[in-house]
Amino acid sequence: MLQFAVYGDNQYLLVVEPLARREGLARDRFIGSCPVFTVIGTYDGKGLLEKGYLPTEQDHLTAIGYLKDTPRELRLGWMGSGFKPLNPDYPCVVASRALQLLGDGDHTRVISWYSPT
Repeated sequence: MLQFAVYGDNQYLLVVEPLARREGLARDRFIGSCPVFTVIGTYDGKGLLEKGYLPTEQDHLTAIGYLKDTPRELRLGWMGSGFKPLNPDYPCVVASRALQLLGDGDHTRVISWYSPT
């Protein structure tokens, strides 16, 4: 993690430098081709719950708390559509509408949601 900042109640900026993947593993379609990956996020569950599962605002705030306290290396993933590039010409700068923690201890992952499908 290169940078993490919180703005207001639930908006954040997360900048990561992806670690090289082990040989034989599939490249992540969002993060895999980026030397630096920037997430500009907030909690915006409006209109998404009726389309399927989405983390609650409390889930999102818990994930933000984890990011504030996490060591520099973290596991970042996605569910549903995960992220939305803010500009197709710059796919390494994305938006997120919710965060969630999955797992625990050494296996904790921060998961981004943009839309559940």
